[in-house]
Amino acid sequence: MDFKQSMDALGITAEDAAELLDRPAQSIRQMRLDPDHRNYRPPPTDWRERLAQYARQRGGELASIANTLEQEDR
Repeated sequence: MDFKQSMDALGITAEDAAELLDRPAQSIRQMRLDPDHRNYRPPPTDWRERLAQYARQRGGELASIANTLEQEDR
């Protein structure tokens, strides 16, 4: 899974990724480009680790929301 595919799967915006990766949003947009594009910029070396951490955190938040919804339905 490449950087663009990861962001798409997580549904994360360039602005949110910029905050996670400590990069400007415009740089994130360039990281999502095809590597053959002249404006392409490679993502930081630790992008997989940081996005995986975000996914785990977000998964926990979503599980908590699901639990709350199920309890309110009773």
